[in-house]
Amino acid sequence: MLSAESLLNALDENGVVLDNDLKERLILGDVSSNDVEILQLHIATVLTEEQSFYVELSQYTNFSEMHEAFKRREVTTGLFYGNEMLAEPATYKEANIEQIKTILDKGAVLPNDVIKHLIKADNLELAEDLVALGYDINLEFQDEFSSMNGVELLARNYTYNPLGSDPGKRANDIRRLSDLGVPLDVADGTRDVLDIVLDASVKTSYEPSARRLGNLARNLIDMGVELDASHFQLLEKLEREKPYVYREVWVEG
Repeated sequence: MLSAESLLNALDENGVVLDNDLKERLILGDVSSNDVEILQLHIATVLTEEQSFYVELSQYTNFSEMHEAFKRREVTTGLFYGNEMLAEPATYKEANIEQIKTILDKGAVLPNDVIKHLIKADNLELAEDLVALGYDINLEFQDEFSSMNGVELLARNYTYNPLGSDPGKRANDIRRLSDLGVPLDVADGTRDVLDIVLDASVKTSYEPSARRLGNLARNLIDMGVELDASHFQLLEKLEREKPYVYREVWVEG
């Protein structure tokens, strides 16, 4: 919420001219009903401009761009936007621990879903550095819409473009998350990480993608993910629908 001083600064930055008596009453907290009506009209202007700022953020893709945008905003409003910046996924792209720690040291707090942002930004090094320094990145996080934890989100992201990165690297990323404390197996009644990968291997129409997904699935089993009934059903379906891939990955591999 804007303080009286911050509100006056924001109104001034937007070209709003208030008489000195109203400014004084605002600072003293002694405003009349008429004062409130006048301020509400001007505040609406500021809020509209604030909303435009958040729309503007959608064009930025990494820490440097986000940092510059929020710095400009802080100069305009006189407010600290640390929490708001840390809530933006792009903030974690190409960010290092020193940059994030600087924001945290000013009083900002990591969001509850920071692990999701770190995964999206492909910045597990930052996740490891935060944990090493004692910051809570909510390793037990589970996305409320997909019911997926960090490992499952990472695997799902890989299924979107399996040819875009090596399955060995993604398996190593999953191992890194697991080493941090993100559970490989979550007994919540939903699909687990192996279901997600095997299902994508069955559904893709492109056999090279199916092979890569199969290789990732094998890596997951090597990490300790246990095969259950749903996994065997998917493997049977893969054998029926893509026998060459099944033989190459699961028999000869």
